[in-house]
Amino acid sequence: YSISITAITEKPAHGEEMLKKLLKREEDVIVKENGDEFVQQYCKEVKIILQAANDNERLANFSKLEPLYLNDGTVKIVRFSTGFLGKNIEGVYTLGIFGGYKAALVQTKQGSDCRSLIEATIGLFS
Repeated sequence: YSISITAITEKPAHGEEMLKKLLKREEDVIVKENGDEFVQQYCKEVKIILQAANDNERLANFSKLEPLYLNDGTVKIVRFSTGFLGKNIEGVYTLGIFGGYKAALVQTKQGSDCRSLIEATIGLFS
């Protein structure tokens, strides 16, 4: 089962201290290709889709992702792209553990422009 969770943030909730932690956390991110064997298998096992419509929501959700144990023994948060899906919308996904479940984080735009990315996301992880 997949569920979509959106973090509600009206004001930037990240002070300087939090931004430093998030930048340090970016060191734990590894970029993989969409066709990578690990990515393909993980996509089949995702239980939670986190959708963020702005940078504040993306940062709030990213700060809660825990790293994954990769096939080579390393522990990383994984990021990959599906490329452009039309209307200049690129599918960029961040994979990690959220609340003990395998999760994918995607940032969309606000409004109706994000519909094609949401549809592609649901298709990718179902």
